Amino acid sequence: MGFTPDIREPEEGEFVPNGTWVYAANDPASAATQTWPQCGTQQPGAPQYVLMGMYANDEGALGVGQAFEFASAADAGAWFNGYAADLQACQDLGDQAYTQVVDHTTSGTVIADRRLVAGAPWGERVALEGAVITFVVVQADATLDQLLAAP
Repeated sequence: MGFTPDIREPEEGEFVPNGTWVYAANDPASAATQTWPQCGTQQPGAPQYVLMGMYANDEGALGVGQAFEFASAADAGAWFNGYAADLQACQDLGDQAYTQVVDHTTSGTVIADRRLVAGAPWGERVALEGAVITFVVVQADATLDQLLAAP
C-alpha cells in the first residue's frame, strides 16, 4: 500500500529508540489498552510481549505495525474475538464513538476496518495466528479488500 519502514522518535514514551524501525513496547499491557477500540467491553487479558514498527509513505502519512504475543492461542483468540466485537460496537455508535469505525469485516482470522480519527481516514488489518495477533494501521483511505489482502 506504499508504506515503508520508518525510523522515528517515540511520541508518547511507548518505546525506547534503538536505531531501527522495530521496537519492543515498554509496557505490553498499556500497548494493548491503547490499541483496544474503547467502545464497549474491557479487553480480555493482555499480551506478554509487544513489538512495534513504524511506517510512512512518500506523502508523509504514518502507519504502525504491532505484534502481540499471548501466553496461549486461547488467550489470543479471546482477545481477537473481543476486539472484533468492540469494533462492531464502535461502528454501531457512529460518530459518537471515540474510535469512529466507518466499516469493518472479518474473514476467518483476519479483520479489516476503516475508521476516521479527527476526520482523517485510517485503515487497519488485524490477523490472528496461534498465540500472536498482528496489527497494521495506516493513515490511508484504503478499501476493506486492500486491507484484507495486505501482507
